[in-house]
Amino acid sequence: MMRWAPLILLGLLTACSHTPQWPADDRCAQAMAPSGLLQVRSDRGRHNLVVHREPNAEGITYVALDAIGAPQFTATQTPAGFTVEQSPLYRGVDPQWLLWGWHWWQMRERLSLVCVATAGLDLQPTPDSAGWQLQRHGRNLWRWSRSQPDQYELPQQQARITVRELEVTIE
Repeated sequence: MMRWAPLILLGLLTACSHTPQWPADDRCAQAMAPSGLLQVRSDRGRHNLVVHREPNAEGITYVALDAIGAPQFTATQTPAGFTVEQSPLYRGVDPQWLLWGWHWWQMRERLSLVCVATAGLDLQPTPDSAGWQLQRHGRNLWRWSRSQPDQYELPQQQARITVRELEVTIE
């Protein structure tokens, strides 16, 4: 058993290092869009997902549906952490990173250094000063530009996401 301990520890550390850090809600503007169409282009192909965001007593639940309405993943964000139930057929970008990027995209015009710091990130202008990028240890994790305001990039995931916010009418 002792010879497996280093491998298990390495696996846990690797898994934790690849999980995005969400900002502390009390210091950040809220991401309020209840639904969005996320058109994802990555090295895994193209996917269109309709994502619904629903706050509840425990936290926030996200449900992502494909073009024919089949559930691709359900994610729950609570103060204790983030859990994802994923369809075995889903082959897209990691749901945590996709939702994390959508969250920052919704706050793109209201980003603050204090908010970004709560997630352990650095906020930098893009090289052309037309947008923002979020970095950890000098590595770009998220990028947005005013020249393409409906998109964000996840460089570490090799993905570009186009967002269209959907209105939900309650009758």
